[in-house]
Amino acid sequence: MEAHRETIIIAEDDKLTAQIWCNVLRSARYEVEIVPEGDKVIARIQETKAAGLVLDIMIPVMDGLTVLKKIRSTPAIQSLPVLVVTNAFVPELIQRAKEAGADVVLGKDTITSQELKEFFRKALESRKAA
Repeated sequence: MEAHRETIIIAEDDKLTAQIWCNVLRSARYEVEIVPEGDKVIARIQETKAAGLVLDIMIPVMDGLTVLKKIRSTPAIQSLPVLVVTNAFVPELIQRAKEAGADVVLGKDTITSQELKEFFRKALESRKAA
């Protein structure tokens, strides 16, 4: 199987969680970069030409919803597939994330390795088909 070579950014400040997701995505042959602060996410997406983003809502410096709104208002990256994750699985917060442009919102405590890999597989396949 050919390596994906696409880069996925993980915007997560919890080192253990970020490393687990990193390992999962690398096992699916993605390049992965962890960015622990929200204010650096957009620059890294643009610099690496990232193909997707795992975005924690509660990330330091610039919260995930603000990052997401900036992504969706930046023409060069506005169609980037974004999987939003949160520990604060509150209906209002989920709705705000969807309104800001999240493709999918999942709970950190319930997301599976399969869901993580499948989200990017499907999102990137549909981008290639378009």
